[in-house]
Amino acid sequence: MLPEKKWSGGKMLIKDNKPRVSIVKGLDPYKRTLSALRLLDEAKIFPDSKVLIKINMAPFYQFYGTHKVDLCSVSTNTGVVKAVFDFLKECGAKDITIAEGPCAPDIGEDATFGFKACGYVELCKQLGCKLIDLDIDEIVDVKIPNALSLKNTKIARTVLESDFIVSIPVMRTHSLSIVSLCMKNLMGCIALNYKRELHPDNDRSVFHERLFDLVKLLKPDLSVIDASGCSDKLTHEKGLLHQLNLTIAGKDVVAVDSVGAAVMGVPWEWLAWLVIAHRKGLGVGNLNQIKVVGESINAVRYRAELER
Repeated sequence: MLPEKKWSGGKMLIKDNKPRVSIVKGLDPYKRTLSALRLLDEAKIFPDSKVLIKINMAPFYQFYGTHKVDLCSVSTNTGVVKAVFDFLKECGAKDITIAEGPCAPDIGEDATFGFKACGYVELCKQLGCKLIDLDIDEIVDVKIPNALSLKNTKIARTVLESDFIVSIPVMRTHSLSIVSLCMKNLMGCIALNYKRELHPDNDRSVFHERLFDLVKLLKPDLSVIDASGCSDKLTHEKGLLHQLNLTIAGKDVVAVDSVGAAVMGVPWEWLAWLVIAHRKGLGVGNLNQIKVVGESINAVRYRAELER
C-alpha cells in the first residue's frame, strides 16, 4: 500500500501508514517511558471511558533454577506505570484502573503480597486509582466467535468492562511462547483456574492458536514493554537480569511485540502466535512494514538466551 499523500500550505506531505513503535533508552523509567509515549500519535480516549492498565507481576513464589529472583525486578516498574498513567491523563482519561492476575492455578495465592512489595499499593494511593487482583475478580463466561482453538473461556469482569486496555509486560523469555511480551501478558486476564487452558499439556501448536484467540478478544489499545531488564534462560540460572533500560511502545500490539522480539534477537517469523496474528490481520508483524522511532533496533539489540 502506498503512503497517503496530502496537501498542506502548498506543500505535499506524505502520511506514512506504517504502525509506529518507539524505543527509548534511559536510566529513569518514568522519563524514558513518557518520552516513548510522546513519540506516538496521541491516544484518543473519551472522558467517560473505563481504562485498564494491565501490569505484569511475577508470582512471588517464583524461582529460576536454584536462585530466587527479586519479585520487583521481574514485575512492571512502578515508574513505567506512573508514566503511562500520566500520559493517559494527558489524553483525557479519568477512570483508570491498574490490575493484574499473577497467580498460577496450582498455587492459589492472591496478589496482596506482590502488590505491596512492588510498590503498587502506594502508587495507586498517590494516583488515586483502583488496584484490582484479577484472580479474585468476578468472572464472566465468554464465547469467542470464529476462534481457532479457544472457543470459550472465563475472563475477569473488570477487563471485559474496560473501554481502553493498556498492556505493560516485563521483557522475558518463555518455554512455550519463546518470548513473553504484550500479547502473552493478557493471560493474566483469564480466571485463575482456567489459565492453563491456553497451554494444555504444554502443546505449543494449541498454545499459539489460543493465545491469538485471547488477544483477538482483548486486543490492547496501547502496548508498552518495560524492558528495564531482560529475563532469559541465562539470567534465570544466575538469578540476575540483563539490564537494558529500555521502553518500547506503540498502538499496534503485534508491531510492538515484533519489535520487542527483534530487540531480544528473535525474528518475528520464529513466533507462531505472532505470525498467526499478522496473517489474520490483527496487526503488523513484518518489521519492514513498521516505523521504528527513537533508538534503532540494532543499536539496542540483546541476544537473549532462549528456553527451548
